Amino acid sequence: MAFTGINESNFEYFSDLLSDFKYSENKMYIGAIEDGKAVGAGEFSSDGNLLILDGIFVIPEYRRRGIATAMLKRISVLAKNSGSGGIWTDYAGDDILDAFLKSYGFLTWEDCAFYQIPILSMIEGDTVKAVFGKLKETPEDIQRTCPFDKLSPVQLNIVKNKLVQTGVSDAEELISSLSRQRYSLAVFKNPDQKDLKAVIISDIIGDFVTIKYLANMGGNARDFVLILKQFWVILDKLHLTEKILSFCTAEPEIKQIMNKLAGYELTPAGRMMVAFKNF
Repeated sequence: MAFTGINESNFEYFSDLLSDFKYSENKMYIGAIEDGKAVGAGEFSSDGNLLILDGIFVIPEYRRRGIATAMLKRISVLAKNSGSGGIWTDYAGDDILDAFLKSYGFLTWEDCAFYQIPILSMIEGDTVKAVFGKLKETPEDIQRTCPFDKLSPVQLNIVKNKLVQTGVSDAEELISSLSRQRYSLAVFKNPDQKDLKAVIISDIIGDFVTIKYLANMGGNARDFVLILKQFWVILDKLHLTEKILSFCTAEPEIKQIMNKLAGYELTPAGRMMVAFKNF
C-alpha cells in the first residue's frame, strides 16, 4: 500500500474517488494506491487550529483493510505537527461511519435534524410560485443581490466578518472553499453592497444540493424571500431538477419558510452527526 498527496497535477487520477469534490488549493488531499490503481482518497481542510474531515472514501472491494484509518492517521500526524489541536467533522447519521470514527477515538453526538426536498417538486409546484410571486423585484433588488463569484475581495471579507459576528466559527473556510460557486448568494442593504443582510451558501454533492448556511441577518422578511427566490432561479438555470435539496437547521424561521416552499410540513430525513477528536 502506498500513500500520496493529491494535488492539481494528479487529481484526475483519483477523480473517480473524488467525483463529489472540486479541487481547491485551500484543501488537503491524500490518496491510497494498491495493485497499481487508486483505491482510496480523503479530503481535509483547516479551520484555525482544527483539521476538518470533509470526506474519506475507499472503493468497496478494498474496505476493511485499514486503508481509511491509515489515511486518517497520516494526515493527522501532519496536522498535529503543524499545530492543529484536533479533528472535526459533521455527517448524516450512519452506523458504519459512526463505528469507524469511534474506533479511531472520535467522540460523536447528534447536532440537529436535517431535511430533504425534491427540487423538481419545488420548482414546478404552485406553492413556490405563490410565495415568490408576491415579491415585486425592483432594479435596486437586483443590484444588491450578488452571487459569490461576482463579489470583490473586499465584499467577500464583509461577508466573512458578518458570519463571524453571527457566531460562524468556520467562516473563513466556508468563504474560501465556496466563494467561486454560483449557488452561493449575498443580499446587501443597498446597491453599494457594504451592509450584508442575508446570505445563502450551498454546495452540490452527489445527488444533493446542500445548503451549508442560510441566514436572514437584517430581520427583513422581504430580503429573506428575495435571496431564496434568486437561489431558485439559479437552480432552475442549472437544470438541477433531478436533485434533492438538503438542509439542516434549528431555526424556526428557516423551517417555516421551507415548509411553505415544499408545500407540506417537512419531517426530518435523519440526524446530522458531529464528531470530534483531540490530538
